[in-house]
Amino acid sequence: MAAKISDFDRAHIDAIMEGHGDWFSAQLLRLCRKADPGTLEQIRQGFPDHVALYEEWRRGSSLLH
Repeated sequence: MAAKISDFDRAHIDAIMEGHGDWFSAQLLRLCRKADPGTLEQIRQGFPDHVALYEEWRRGSSLLH
């Protein structure tokens, strides 16, 4: 069973992506940003909710630039 993303992480995704937090999910979300497309797909295999949240954040943040 894949790990679920917490409501806290969802609510604080901007702060997490700016570097806040040292817990596993926060580090994993930032790792998604560093990953190349193939590696991101591998991460998705074990952590689909984390990758989906990262992709939502990326789409939203790209609207700001």
